[in-house]
Amino acid sequence: MALACDLHYASRKHAALGQPEAGGGILPGGPGPRTPPPHIGRERTLEAILTSSDYDADTAERYGWVTRSVADAELDDFVDGAATRLAPLGKVRWQPPRVGPTGRRSRPMPTRERPTSNS
Repeated sequence: MALACDLHYASRKHAALGQPEAGGGILPGGPGPRTPPPHIGRERTLEAILTSSDYDADTAERYGWVTRSVADAELDDFVDGAATRLAPLGKVRWQPPRVGPTGRRSRPMPTRERPTSNS
């Protein structure tokens, strides 16, 4: 679920990221196997899926799986600060996914809503 977000922040003390399905004898489905490749690459995605390993926040940051790893005591303040800075930037309207030249759907790009004049 975390990989569906655009920004990923992880606690150095408590974060454990991975693909646990293979450890339970099932093939991973849903967005998990499809979402990591742009973030961590094919080889690391395969490693995560096939080994069912857990990755700490610092390793996940180094792999590009999370945007930033933060000390646990600072995480809430860091995320609150980021949200406070982003909130005034305006609403974002999402467009439906586009089909690229390869026929694959790409992630929708955000567009800024233009303010409407009340006059």
